[in-house]
Amino acid sequence: MIISFKNFLEKHKKISLQIPQLVYNKIKQVVRMTKLKILRKEKKLKAEDVARMLGISKSMVYEIERGTRRPGIDTALKISKLFGLSLEEVYSDFTKREK
Repeated sequence: MIISFKNFLEKHKKISLQIPQLVYNKIKQVVRMTKLKILRKEKKLKAEDVARMLGISKSMVYEIERGTRRPGIDTALKISKLFGLSLEEVYSDFTKREK
């Protein structure tokens, strides 16, 4: 099968654009480590422990840590008490991302 040079370029252009996007997405995941995860790791707590202390599910802890879920005010208050943070500090990770 013979393909034209134009078709070849179009095909490889799509591939070359996808690779940087995949790398960018991975970097974004690493940078998204929130204060909750940092503090949890410093205190050598498991996500299950934090979930139990906060009264939420383990998956919700992971979502908050990844920055894909913003904690409600009740959860944010519990996080602030558990780790000695102000509400502003708890929400600062999310407000920076939303801008």
